[in-house]
Amino acid sequence: MRRGTRHPADLVIVHLPDGTSFTLHGQIARVMHLLWIKPEGITSLDAWPNNESGITTRLAGKICELRNRYGLSIAMVGEPNTSGLGWHGRYFLKEQVTLNLTQG
Repeated sequence: MRRGTRHPADLVIVHLPDGTSFTLHGQIARVMHLLWIKPEGITSLDAWPNNESGITTRLAGKICELRNRYGLSIAMVGEPNTSGLGWHGRYFLKEQVTLNLTQG
């Protein structure tokens, strides 16, 4: 994606079941969008856009912020790396939320 253009999930409004809502911007909005559209969970590779050179996301930090600042229930399951060495986390959104996506 060229500099100055926006990702479809750069601005996300999250609506919780209790009627409250909050707005996310940038990388954390992209992570929230990925959690929402991928019930199979996401890994750090999912958070690195394939076509956007120079943009990376520290997924664990964004997950921590979604949990602690916004109170979302997000589970993590460790799974082995395909190399057979080590493991990585796969994160799952455990709440039913609704998202409104806005390019902003």
